[in-house]
Amino acid sequence: MPEPSADELHIASFIVHCWPDHLEAIKVQVNRTEGLETGAESPEGKLVVIAEGPHQGRLLETVELLESQPGVLECILVYHELMSAAEANHEMIDLNKTQ
Repeated sequence: MPEPSADELHIASFIVHCWPDHLEAIKVQVNRTEGLETGAESPEGKLVVIAEGPHQGRLLETVELLESQPGVLECILVYHELMSAAEANHEMIDLNKTQ
């Protein structure tokens, strides 16, 4: 496995399926964890988690953290992108552009 580079940024998203009565506690844990944030959710117990980190190992740690939470049934990786630090700091879409 190649050595992690300070010039890399890994971005990933996961769907976490949990018991609905555990959803709030899982959201709290995710939002307390550096490099993680919550996205969309459903009352049925599904939650999108977005992660970013300097190496692929960080993403594996994220899966382990999420799967270890009480009430989590599964954690599925749905997106993974590797980009350079320069790309990560570059605005890909000009949101101020007028049409």
